[in-house]
Parts: sequence; structure tokens; C-alpha cells
Amino acid sequence: MKKTAIIISAILFTVLFLYELHLRNYYKNISEIELSKIDITDNDNTFDYEDETGNYHFRNPSIVNKSSDSVILSGCSFVFGYGIPYKDTFGFLLSDYTKYNVYNIAVCGGSPKELLYILKNKPMLKKILKPKASGKIRYFIYTYISAHDARLYYNTNRKSPNFRLKSGKLIYSKEKQLNVNLEMYPVIRNYINEHFIPKHKIFKLLTSYFEQINDEIKKEFGKDTKFVLLIYENDNNYNWKLLEEEGIKVIIIKDIVPYNMEEPQYRLWDNWHPSKKAWEVIVPKVAKELNL
Repeated sequence: MKKTAIIISAILFTVLFLYELHLRNYYKNISEIELSKIDITDNDNTFDYEDETGNYHFRNPSIVNKSSDSVILSGCSFVFGYGIPYKDTFGFLLSDYTKYNVYNIAVCGGSPKELLYILKNKPMLKKILKPKASGKIRYFIYTYISAHDARLYYNTNRKSPNFRLKSGKLIYSKEKQLNVNLEMYPVIRNYINEHFIPKHKIFKLLTSYFEQINDEIKKEFGKDTKFVLLIYENDNNYNWKLLEEEGIKVIIIKDIVPYNMEEPQYRLWDNWHPSKKAWEVIVPKVAKELNL
């Protein structure tokens, strides 16, 4: 029986691996024009910060009025604006629409791990929030996608900060985490996440991160700064509204936008990252929800 299970598992992972190779070959065959656009836009209006956990790549802030209040955005490549020009990003469009200063501190391949690390690393936070606006930080918005679940358990393309739960608190650890780049194997990654890690455990860990992030935001920017969790996808049946009991504002995009954000016109060539059209639909709805 045990031998049969091993053989079946080996066959399954072989099939998944071959499928991954097929996907890789598909993306390699994308036209050079599309790839060249990504090479250009990844470096459009950006700056780097490097420390012991790796090299972080950020977009520059959208400062439209140095005397106005500000909003800080965080998340992964969706918010960073992978594959699109600076003027098509969530940060720029939100700033242009609301006239607020908007800082974009999202990192490609990011997760709540990276955000908690940035908030705890005061010299880093001070450097990436330049130029400093004179007004208040009204909102701190984190955009969640389902890929963040697995990223809590492994490193992405670079070294990632490592936190361990201790007595209900996430403590930064300098111990090296297993550097397995599962970003290159999304099918295998999702299979492991779906079948080997119980959903309630993932949600509990996510909750721990978001609650602690909320605490750090209050410490750094004051109690009037509201932490907002923007749920780009909600296909995992998590009860996000539980976080509102902790003072976190939750906005689920599918509840406020009357369109399917997974349709091709709202996605880039990779059928994954949001296009300018997606943010043009989302920004006014989010602004209305937050009374910006």
C-alpha cells in the first residue's frame, strides 16, 4: 500500500512538472515586443533599497500636493505595477483621481512578510517614504491576492524576511528560511498549498500578520491612520470581515466593482497582472469607499 502511494505521488508530481515546463515554454514564446515593454516599465520611475534580506525595488511616490494628506499603498507586483508604465499604476491613478499624495511601497513577489519587515525596519521605512509630505497619512492600503498565502511559507526570487510565531506574536528571525523558488512552479505551489496546509491555519497566520501590521502602522503614523485590506481576489472563502473586529477596514473588490476583473481586458498579456483599465475601474470605487 505504501509503495503504491509513493508511485502515485511520483506520477502526479511528474505530470505537474511537465505541465510547468509547458507553461514556461509558452511564456518564452511571447513576442520580444511584449517582453521589452516589461523590461522598460519595471525600471520606469523606480528606486532600489538593499539590506540583509535582499534588494527591494520600489516605484517613486506620486506627490501631487506637498501640503495635502497622504495614502500609502503596499502589496506585491499587482500594486507595484509589473509590466505597466508608472502612469498606469494603482498609485499614480489614485493620486491623480483623489489629489492625495500616494506612496507605493509594494514589492514584486511581496507578501505580508515583506510589509511587516519594512514597518519594523525604521531606517528603511524612513528612506522609502521620501520625499516626506507635510500632511497626515490618512490610509495605509494593502492589496491581497491568493498567491500571498504560499509566500508566507517560502522565499520568492530573492531572500525574504523570516518571521516565527512565538506566544502569538510574529518575531523577526535572522535564521535563513529554505530558499525554494516556488514562484517558478505555480501549479506545484498551488497543489502543495491546497492539499498540505489546512486553510484555517493559513488564515490564522494571515490574520496574525495583518493584526501586527495594523499595530505597527498605529505606532508609526498614529491612531488616526486607518489600515485598509483590499482583497483583489476572494476565491478562498476566508472570512475577511473578522478582521474588521480588530479595527481593519476590509474592501473586497468584487463587492464594489460590477465587472469581472479576471476578464482579458483587465489583465496584461500574462493573464495575471492588472492592466491600466483594471485600475481605472477600481480607483474611483475605492476612493468612494474611503471617502477620498
